[in-house]
Amino acid sequence: MWSSYDGQQYQSDMELAKSSGFNTIRVILAAKSGYFTFSRPAVDELANLTNFYNRSKSVGIRLHLVLFDHWSSYGLINSSQAWTAAVLGALPDSTNIAVVEIQNETRYASSDTYDHGFDLGWPAGMPQYAGVGRAAIVWAQQMTLYVRSLVPGVPVTSSCSHGLADLIAYVAAVRTTPAAPDWYDWHCYAGSSYLAHSTLRAAIGIVGDPAMLN
Repeated sequence: MWSSYDGQQYQSDMELAKSSGFNTIRVILAAKSGYFTFSRPAVDELANLTNFYNRSKSVGIRLHLVLFDHWSSYGLINSSQAWTAAVLGALPDSTNIAVVEIQNETRYASSDTYDHGFDLGWPAGMPQYAGVGRAAIVWAQQMTLYVRSLVPGVPVTSSCSHGLADLIAYVAAVRTTPAAPDWYDWHCYAGSSYLAHSTLRAAIGIVGDPAMLN
């Protein structure tokens, strides 16, 4: 979508979605070269986002923005904030944002080795974790608060999937903190309706309130 941007085609797509009864579309912004370069998106990349946002407003369909796709450098908090400020700063306002999702399907319970380094934005006194999941939780807490400072009043969330382990880890870390999301975004890939139903009930039990699970 972003590497070969076609605003008129996307506007037509949004008009079709609107005429079909939809009021919001989920749009993923990859933090990588050729899409939205990390940590400083190029001028033309940001211009595409501005154009798309203005087209969405003209159509009357809101945006669910997903940040940091194809990216896992969780220790680079200063750089993450610079990228986020550039991306959200490309929008003329925040009135047409339905929600900001800081990342798609973050692996909050992952024990994989984290080896992308840490910058000066990493909280003082916080261990520089060697595991992806622990580093991702700290990053998500910092970024949730930062996004809220950039677009006050806009809901902020993060999504996870791969069963329930990532959801359990994320909820346990943030539930009682100022960095708790406005709701928990969980993606279910159960292979049957029975499994989907039972897994959904388990996910609601983890979150504690059905209204807090999307």
